[in-house]
Amino acid sequence: MKKKVELLAPVGSFEGLIGVINAGADAVYLAGNKYGARAYAQNFDDNEILEAIKIAHLFRVKVYLTVNTLLKQSEISDLFDFLAPLVKVSLDGVIVQDLGVINYIRKEFPNLSVHGSTQLSVCTKEACSLLMNNGVTRVVPARELSLDEIIRLKETGIEIESFIHGAMCYSYSGKCLFSSLLGGRSGNRGRCAQPCRLPYGIKGDKESFYPLSMKDMCTLGMVPELIEAGIDSFKIEGRMKRPEYAAGVTAIYRKYIDLFYSNKEFVIENEDWATLTKLYIRSQKSEGYYKKHNGKDMITLDSPAYCETPEELINSINEKYVNNSPKLKIKALCRFVVGENICLSYQYKEYIVKATGDIVQQASKSPVTKDQLVKRLSKLGDTFFEIEDFKVEINGDGFYPVGALNELRRDLITKLMEELISGYESSC
Repeated sequence: MKKKVELLAPVGSFEGLIGVINAGADAVYLAGNKYGARAYAQNFDDNEILEAIKIAHLFRVKVYLTVNTLLKQSEISDLFDFLAPLVKVSLDGVIVQDLGVINYIRKEFPNLSVHGSTQLSVCTKEACSLLMNNGVTRVVPARELSLDEIIRLKETGIEIESFIHGAMCYSYSGKCLFSSLLGGRSGNRGRCAQPCRLPYGIKGDKESFYPLSMKDMCTLGMVPELIEAGIDSFKIEGRMKRPEYAAGVTAIYRKYIDLFYSNKEFVIENEDWATLTKLYIRSQKSEGYYKKHNGKDMITLDSPAYCETPEELINSINEKYVNNSPKLKIKALCRFVVGENICLSYQYKEYIVKATGDIVQQASKSPVTKDQLVKRLSKLGDTFFEIEDFKVEINGDGFYPVGALNELRRDLITKLMEELISGYESSC
């Protein structure tokens, strides 16, 4: 069976991370406060990236870091210190546009996967081969390629990560200097002012229109075709958009990717189409360049404004995905025998952690009951775990301090989390 397509979601905050994990993302891409092509996004600081990687890996979600600005010579020296701690916790890959940065990362971090950014404007098999020879394992092709052209790139054997939903750029990806010329804010430094979204008119004419504003991309109906074309990763655009957008869009594409692999009839429900069109997407949408080369019907001549997202939809997504920590369901076993050390174990799949506490004492009054043990040791609070099956072996009228039970539970949950993250890192 062929490897299933990866669903890659944008993340601009911890709320967004939680939301897309709950919604079914296989991988996320995010940025730090440096080197990312979205300088005005709510990016992560260095410690937050470390925490985000740990949380994502706990749920077996990959993390790709954007290092996709053009760097100045003076900035290269700081790149090692920025990446080293992240590589240590098994960062899954970096998305890069600067050829010098690609060379530097391959030299300093030879085991770190490097992906070629869409800002490299990869359009040919020759470009793919060149990048592969320099250690790049995946490319995000120029958004201007047709599906047939992308299929030909796959013939080189390189992985393809392709945009399936979100904003489109009028220019060749990464090759626009319009923002720099008008306002001194470079898109290649992550500071695009998006002048293509502004109205323009003919001198002397009061009427204005939007000749440079592209319709947003929406390819939900193309999911089967894109999977069969061999695309390895479906990328959702939108690191600067709100968490509800990322979670809501991820959930819908997750549903229909899974539907395709179920071999059931691929039919998109009207309700899901309606939800997508309400989720922070412009009033007009298209399938991008996959089947169309160019044309005025790809432009939002009247207005590039976003559709208004109903408050009830935002609340629904928050309640279902964003505001609830994802949970791993675990099994628990407690041996509570008077005169023996208390034993507690938690299990998630093949991962089992155990802890031994002090000796259970004979109770002088009010012995600890089975129900009390289950209640106390199941209080996992705001952790990423919940107990679905709890077995207790109890013998005698025993006593054990409540505080000691709490400490045993907390220590063991920490140990389980560390074991799961360590298991992910060792498999990389």
